[in-house]
Amino acid sequence: MVLRDEIGDFIMGCTLIFEGYVEVKVGEAMGFFEVLSWAKSMNLEKVVIEGDAKVVVDALNSRALNHTIFGDYVGSCR
Repeated sequence: MVLRDEIGDFIMGCTLIFEGYVEVKVGEAMGFFEVLSWAKSMNLEKVVIEGDAKVVVDALNSRALNHTIFGDYVGSCR
């Protein structure tokens, strides 16, 4: 994860390691969740998250419910 300011300059970054095996889309959703948790812990109110996991971005932009682990993470990110 990388945090940048409003003009795109690097502020800080980190790498997360999750133990165990999950589907790629679940891992990507977990990453989005962690980014939002990180932003919240830093009291950031307006954030833009860029991601290359289309399945996660589409799920975040959808109102459909998904009763899976993937859906749980997506729902927590909304």
